[in-house]
Amino acid sequence: MLFSGQLKKFKIVFAVMAFLIFYTGITPTNISALPISSSDVFSGQISAERKINEEKIASLLNSEIIEKKLTEIGLSRQEVENKLAGLTDEQINTLANKIDTIQAGGSAGWIIAVLVVLALIGMLFFFTTHDVKVTPRDGGR
Repeated sequence: MLFSGQLKKFKIVFAVMAFLIFYTGITPTNISALPISSSDVFSGQISAERKINEEKIASLLNSEIIEKKLTEIGLSRQEVENKLAGLTDEQINTLANKIDTIQAGGSAGWIIAVLVVLALIGMLFFFTTHDVKVTPRDGGR
């Protein structure tokens, strides 16, 4: 049988876990794939998408860091633009989608991992702590 203190701890942990499960269930994801019809392909929709993707790539190439890295590996701006001009629509789209996945500060996955580990350690301390009563042996000498 659970004691009242342990029951209270159990209810708190249950409430926190229920909240976390609910929160992860309603968090949006970054899914952006949409089906296109063949009429979009023939109406010029794809070429408009290519222009948008090329602008996205050009804005990335305008970054000082990217320009510096390209010159370090021996590529000029003109060589990169010539290579991009030779890519197919699908390759341009793939490259633009990869740019969308790049995060400026890196991945936040390690932050989540640290928070999970800290939560587990906290739960360990929460459940393993015991109350200690100190009473004098001699009746208060």
